Amino acid sequence: MPAMVTLSQDAYRFRNDDGSETTATWKAAVNIVPPLQLGVPFRIRFLISRLSEAGTFGNTMTFRYSHNGGTFKLTSESDAPITTSPSVNYTQGDDSTQQLGADTYISNNNSMAQKAAFLNVRGDSFDWTGGLCTTEMEYETCVQLIPGHVSNGDTIELRCYFGSTTEVGTMVEVPILTIVKAGLRLSGSTMVVSG
Repeated sequence: MPAMVTLSQDAYRFRNDDGSETTATWKAAVNIVPPLQLGVPFRIRFLISRLSEAGTFGNTMTFRYSHNGGTFKLTSESDAPITTSPSVNYTQGDDSTQQLGADTYISNNNSMAQKAAFLNVRGDSFDWTGGLCTTEMEYETCVQLIPGHVSNGDTIELRCYFGSTTEVGTMVEVPILTIVKAGLRLSGSTMVVSG
């Protein structure tokens, strides 16, 4: 059995939940966190790249958050400040197309997610040792910030995990959201939220 492949979270991009996997519009450029509204669904796409030469990474990845520097948790937690949000614009398990990266891409990936935290619902493993060998994948999910679960000044960091416990190896680009309830301002890759 091949070893676990080493991956890197290389990029992210926020988009509106206003179209299909290919037609939804972008909220900001790559690796820029835009202003968002509390309680309004939006989508986020991650570019995951392969670092090791061979291996598998199982059949699920999860989208996790850290609230104010705490432990990374699933978005299905009852007190989560950010949760997955159903979208009428795509179906759970739709394939994603390549929109952020430029390397070899596997298109049969089932990586458009709507249900509690899981970003990939393939029934088998992605085997990067042979015919499916590739260098990158993209995962997208629809989420929203929960108004009653955040306070002014809170931070929310977003990362991809293997299953529910193993962080994707290297974090090159990580979105960090900062809640600012009075007025709007942007600071680097930090999101400022109104509401």
